[in-house]
Amino acid sequence: MRLGVHPDVQVGGEALPGGVGPREEEEPQEVAEVGPGGAVAEEEELKEDKGQPGEEVKEEGEAAAGPEHIPHHLPVHLRHQAAAPPVEVRGHEELPPKGLAGEDLEARTPQEEGGVGDAGDGREVLPSGGAEAGHPAPTIALVRRLAPWQWLLLLLALSVALVEGFRLWLGLVWAERVALLLLALTLWAFINGRFVFAYYHALLTSWRTQDLPLWPEPKGEHLLLLAPHPDDEVLAAAGLIQRTLQAGGRVSVVYLTSGDAFDLAAGGPLPSKAAMRRLALRRMVEARRGMEALGVGRESLYFLGFPDQGLFPLFTTHYYLPYESPYTGLRAVAYPGCYRVGLPYTGKALEETLLALFRALRPSRILLPSPLDAHRDHQATAYFGMQAAAALGLEDRLLYYLIHGGYQYPLPKGLHPRLPLYPPPRGRGLPWHRFPLTPEEVALKEKAIRAHRSQVRLLGRFLLAFVRRNELFSPLPIPARLPPEEEGWAVLEGGEVF
Repeated sequence: MRLGVHPDVQVGGEALPGGVGPREEEEPQEVAEVGPGGAVAEEEELKEDKGQPGEEVKEEGEAAAGPEHIPHHLPVHLRHQAAAPPVEVRGHEELPPKGLAGEDLEARTPQEEGGVGDAGDGREVLPSGGAEAGHPAPTIALVRRLAPWQWLLLLLALSVALVEGFRLWLGLVWAERVALLLLALTLWAFINGRFVFAYYHALLTSWRTQDLPLWPEPKGEHLLLLAPHPDDEVLAAAGLIQRTLQAGGRVSVVYLTSGDAFDLAAGGPLPSKAAMRRLALRRMVEARRGMEALGVGRESLYFLGFPDQGLFPLFTTHYYLPYESPYTGLRAVAYPGCYRVGLPYTGKALEETLLALFRALRPSRILLPSPLDAHRDHQATAYFGMQAAAALGLEDRLLYYLIHGGYQYPLPKGLHPRLPLYPPPRGRGLPWHRFPLTPEEVALKEKAIRAHRSQVRLLGRFLLAFVRRNELFSPLPIPARLPPEEEGWAVLEGGEVF
């Protein structure tokens, strides 16, 4: 995989590589928000949604990959597409795509619902090295939404399970019913830390964290945080962000996606693609409000706008062939307020954008997800971040966090601000360091999390479980020495066989 480099541009009077130009403030724009029931949300909910100060993009476009970069095993027409010359990429000075700046998306035709148009309709934002006349760029949807017939089968299966469960319940004697209810109550109390399990969790979490070394206090450093989705930054490091600012440092946050693949948060199990795109705009507003609660200004937030649930395909199968999101229908960055509107959904474009940001921002500390995270978007963020940092020689500045750390992590669920956060099961063997928080910092972390209202409404008990008296960070992405079975070795009768 070859690392691309953007042409040089001027940044603050100094020539820097990476295509990052001076940031210009945009005029505020209101975004119409449609809630779960289809009604327009309160005007004050989204009236602060100003366009994200963007970077100027050179009109000449990106340098096209030469024939030597194209795999020889591709079919002739795909090789022809990959070698096609790039097209111009629209910057923030142009109008955003139709349907993303507040107009009624529900009233649009299916052809317009894609946001950037369909191949050949004249409205399309063509990605670099993408389709040309007569040859639309192929896309492979690795992540599929449930079709209506699949939802019907799921509801039918649930109905059968409920009927069978009720029939079995009627066949139980009263003692068995009481025992079953007590078992369910015990499981609920264990997961949520109620009754005697509150003391159990307090003792267990304290024992797991008491010997962890402390992470040193930040001293005027520039912290750059990579967040796969809006809300990951506050879950992982709201306390560290506050302490860095208090010490006179600087904080920048890069959101790789805008969280446009959470069906239920968009209003139901089968939302339209237009509703999913409106969800992305709403989550960008929530991210700004959460960061403002911690003292981070909008000028320090960078929304890249790549597809939610699609980062892993970008790193693997769609490194230079554009990916189409099955949730939004988009094949290029299209949300107003994003860092570079018009970039294609390819791993190459994402990687070059991270390289440009790393060069321009010059962070002294880069906080990113661990590749051991269970979420594929978090894994891909770790891979992209580590690869970009390695290309610039910044490996010693990387620091890792873990959100999806295993089944039901962290326990107990819900708000327990006096409990410590213990190392996640998936992070077993990592050199975890704990970062203690003051009660004031814990309270502000809770406020920042609650700013993500679309997520708290559905996942509140999971999100609030990260409001603890400490945060956890690891200087290594994986354990220094993996168990043999995780390194590709099989242990047979005391001998190791590759």
